Amino acid sequence: QHRSGSLKGVDSGYMLVVGTGIGGAYVKNGKVETGSHGYAGQASLILMGDIRTQGLSSLFSSRTGMAAFLISAAEQMNRESISGEEFMALVKSGDQKATAMFDQYMNDFTNTLFTLQMLFDPEVFVIGGGISADEY
Repeated sequence: QHRSGSLKGVDSGYMLVVGTGIGGAYVKNGKVETGSHGYAGQASLILMGDIRTQGLSSLFSSRTGMAAFLISAAEQMNRESISGEEFMALVKSGDQKATAMFDQYMNDFTNTLFTLQMLFDPEVFVIGGGISADEY
Protein backbone atom coordinates (compact mmCIF):
# COMPACT_ATOMS: atom_id res chain seq x y z
CA GLN A 1 0.00 0.00 0.00
CA HIS A 2 1.03 3.59 -0.47
CA ARG A 3 2.87 5.00 2.49
CA SER A 4 2.35 8.71 1.90
CA GLY A 5 0.12 11.23 0.22
CA SER A 6 -3.62 11.19 -0.33
CA LEU A 7 -3.66 7.48 -1.20
CA LYS A 8 -1.91 6.45 2.05
CA GLY A 9 -3.50 3.28 3.35
CA VAL A 10 -5.99 3.10 0.48
CA ASP A 11 -6.59 -0.26 -1.18
CA SER A 12 -8.23 1.19 -4.31
CA GLY A 13 -8.10 4.75 -5.52
CA TYR A 14 -8.22 6.78 -8.67
CA MET A 15 -5.97 9.79 -9.21
CA LEU A 16 -6.51 12.52 -11.79
CA VAL A 17 -3.89 15.20 -12.38
CA VAL A 18 -5.19 18.29 -14.15
CA GLY A 19 -2.47 20.22 -15.89
CA THR A 20 -1.69 21.00 -19.50
CA GLY A 21 -3.56 17.77 -20.20
CA ILE A 22 -5.08 15.13 -17.95
CA GLY A 23 -3.22 12.32 -16.25
CA GLY A 24 -4.92 9.36 -14.64
CA ALA A 25 -3.94 6.33 -12.62
CA TYR A 26 -5.90 3.57 -10.93
CA VAL A 27 -4.60 1.91 -7.79
CA LYS A 28 -5.96 -1.53 -6.96
CA ASN A 29 -4.77 -3.70 -4.09
CA GLY A 30 -2.28 -0.95 -3.29
CA LYS A 31 -0.58 -1.08 -6.71
CA VAL A 32 -0.92 1.02 -9.87
CA GLU A 33 -2.81 -0.93 -12.52
CA THR A 34 -1.27 -0.61 -15.99
CA GLY A 35 -3.33 -3.08 -18.01
CA SER A 36 -2.22 -5.21 -20.94
CA HIS A 37 -1.15 -2.25 -23.08
CA GLY A 38 -0.28 0.37 -20.47
CA TYR A 39 -3.53 2.32 -20.79
CA ALA A 40 -5.43 1.18 -17.68
CA GLY A 41 -6.69 4.19 -15.76
CA GLN A 42 -5.80 6.64 -18.54
CA ALA A 43 -8.73 9.03 -18.45
CA SER A 44 -7.34 11.51 -20.96
CA LEU A 45 -8.54 9.46 -23.93
CA ILE A 46 -12.14 9.01 -22.76
CA LEU A 47 -14.48 10.14 -25.53
CA MET A 48 -16.93 12.87 -24.58
CA GLY A 49 -18.27 13.54 -28.05
CA ASP A 50 -18.20 12.27 -31.61
CA ILE A 51 -14.57 11.83 -32.66
CA ARG A 52 -15.61 11.67 -36.34
CA THR A 53 -17.01 15.21 -36.29
CA GLN A 54 -15.15 16.79 -33.35
CA GLY A 55 -11.75 15.16 -33.77
CA LEU A 56 -9.43 15.41 -30.79
CA SER A 57 -11.67 18.04 -29.16
CA SER A 58 -13.99 15.15 -28.27
CA LEU A 59 -11.43 13.77 -25.79
CA PHE A 60 -11.62 14.34 -22.03
CA SER A 61 -8.11 15.81 -22.06
CA SER A 62 -9.11 18.35 -24.71
CA ARG A 63 -12.14 19.47 -22.77
CA THR A 64 -10.64 19.53 -19.30
CA GLY A 65 -6.88 19.82 -19.77
CA MET A 66 -5.90 23.43 -19.16
CA ALA A 67 -4.06 24.06 -22.42
CA ALA A 68 -6.96 23.21 -24.72
CA PHE A 69 -9.57 24.64 -22.36
CA LEU A 70 -7.85 28.04 -22.10
CA ILE A 71 -7.34 28.25 -25.87
CA SER A 72 -11.06 27.58 -26.32
CA ALA A 73 -11.96 30.07 -23.57
CA ALA A 74 -9.83 32.80 -25.17
CA GLU A 75 -11.49 32.18 -28.55
CA GLN A 76 -14.99 32.31 -27.05
CA MET A 77 -14.12 35.53 -25.20
CA ASN A 78 -12.54 37.13 -28.30
CA ARG A 79 -9.17 37.38 -26.59
CA GLU A 80 -5.74 36.53 -27.92
CA SER A 81 -5.02 34.44 -24.81
CA ILE A 82 -6.05 33.99 -21.19
CA SER A 83 -4.26 32.40 -18.25
CA GLY A 84 -5.90 30.08 -15.76
CA GLU A 85 -5.54 32.74 -13.07
CA GLU A 86 -7.17 35.40 -15.28
CA PHE A 87 -9.99 33.03 -16.20
CA MET A 88 -10.72 32.10 -12.59
CA ALA A 89 -10.66 35.78 -11.59
CA LEU A 90 -13.42 36.38 -14.16
CA VAL A 91 -15.42 33.42 -12.83
CA LYS A 92 -15.07 34.63 -9.23
CA SER A 93 -16.13 38.15 -10.23
CA GLY A 94 -19.34 36.77 -11.75
CA ASP A 95 -18.54 37.24 -15.44
CA GLN A 96 -21.44 35.46 -17.16
CA LYS A 97 -19.50 34.08 -20.14
CA ALA A 98 -16.63 32.77 -17.99
CA THR A 99 -19.07 31.33 -15.45
CA ALA A 100 -21.00 29.49 -18.18
CA MET A 101 -17.75 28.03 -19.56
CA PHE A 102 -16.62 27.03 -16.08
CA ASP A 103 -19.99 25.40 -15.36
CA GLN A 104 -19.67 23.37 -18.58
CA TYR A 105 -16.09 22.47 -17.65
CA MET A 106 -17.19 21.23 -14.23
CA ASN A 107 -20.10 19.33 -15.78
CA ASP A 108 -17.73 17.55 -18.19
CA PHE A 109 -15.32 16.84 -15.34
CA THR A 110 -17.91 15.47 -12.92
CA ASN A 111 -19.62 13.38 -15.63
CA THR A 112 -16.27 11.71 -16.25
CA LEU A 113 -15.74 11.18 -12.51
CA PHE A 114 -19.12 9.45 -12.43
CA THR A 115 -18.07 7.21 -15.33
CA LEU A 116 -14.78 6.39 -13.61
CA GLN A 117 -16.65 5.62 -10.39
CA MET A 118 -18.87 3.15 -12.23
CA LEU A 119 -15.92 1.52 -14.05
CA PHE A 120 -13.42 1.24 -11.19
CA ASP A 121 -15.46 1.81 -7.99
CA PRO A 122 -12.47 3.19 -6.04
CA GLU A 123 -12.57 3.97 -2.34
CA VAL A 124 -11.33 7.49 -3.03
CA PHE A 125 -10.62 9.95 -5.83
CA VAL A 126 -7.56 12.16 -5.65
CA ILE A 127 -7.43 15.27 -7.83
CA GLY A 128 -4.09 16.99 -8.25
CA GLY A 129 -2.48 19.67 -10.35
CA GLY A 130 -2.63 23.44 -10.19
CA ILE A 131 -6.41 23.62 -10.48
CA SER A 132 -6.83 21.59 -7.29
CA ALA A 133 -5.05 24.28 -5.27
CA ASP A 134 -7.91 26.76 -5.77
CA GLU A 135 -10.60 26.37 -3.12
CA TYR A 136 -13.26 27.68 -5.51
